Amino acid sequence: MKLKNERIISEIASQFASMYNERGNLDKAKTYINIALAHPQKQSVSPIYSLAMEIYSKLGETKHTEAYCDSVMKYGNVYGKKFAYQWQTRKALHQYGTLLASPCFEKYSQYTDSIEKITPVGASANANALYNYSLIENTNTELKIENNTQRTFIVKAIFVSIILFLMVVILTIVFLRHKKTLEERLELNKKSLKEAKMLEERANQDKENHLLDKKIATTVIYKDIIKILNSHSKKMVPDWQLLSETVYEIFPMFSSSLYKFKKMSEIELHVCLLLKIGISMKDIAKLVCRSEDSVYSICRRLYKKNFSDEPTAKKWKDLINSL
Repeated sequence: MKLKNERIISEIASQFASMYNERGNLDKAKTYINIALAHPQKQSVSPIYSLAMEIYSKLGETKHTEAYCDSVMKYGNVYGKKFAYQWQTRKALHQYGTLLASPCFEKYSQYTDSIEKITPVGASANANALYNYSLIENTNTELKIENNTQRTFIVKAIFVSIILFLMVVILTIVFLRHKKTLEERLELNKKSLKEAKMLEERANQDKENHLLDKKIATTVIYKDIIKILNSHSKKMVPDWQLLSETVYEIFPMFSSSLYKFKKMSEIELHVCLLLKIGISMKDIAKLVCRSEDSVYSICRRLYKKNFSDEPTAKKWKDLINSL
């Protein structure tokens, strides 16, 4: 198409259309036959129109089929016209019955007879050509005999070389595949061991967290917080000093982990301590005398102060629980 060679475009497109037609991919066949039709060549209009007619007939697009049938009758050779009259006969039989289909069938029969007459003539011509070719070959055979010994030796040498080369290639491929298989097995074993170790660590962590949660639930401050939450008094607040001492005792590394973050206000620290012992955002809001939205804002603000990515309350809560 870059060379704008109409003949080659038409030929290649029609070949693709024929291939997809044979495979039953009619949409692709239609696309390529339309390209071929857009670049028609005088010497190939008959097969192109015949193929277009066949494709559109299979697609059930009668209007286009009729149009290309007319084109085949006008420009096509005997093979194309035979196919066109065959299609018209079927159409007439389907729509109008035997009587109106008779003229189309007669035309179809005439072109069939013409093709049958052409075939013996072509076969005779091929036979003559083969006979002439045999005479030439007999003449050349005498000249070729002198070189047969040397040529046979060269061919055998090349054949042996090719066999040896193929054996080396095959052995190399087998070795590389075996090596790849071993590497894949090794990698799979490493992955399995890593996953098993992670599962074991996760199980240990879950077990440890369960024990810690159970331990927290037995503390005085946790019981006091539950009482405050169950009461209707808005003036009751936890003993923050006792809460911090209890959390730092149960989670020895939590205090040092908090100091790695940017300096927190008193209320921010209280929120972190309550998150660590598993208090919900809604209950934290009651304990720090703020709205639930304010508690969420505090968590987002803490995350934004310490990290550059998008701040969310959940990210800060998960971070605190992981310490």
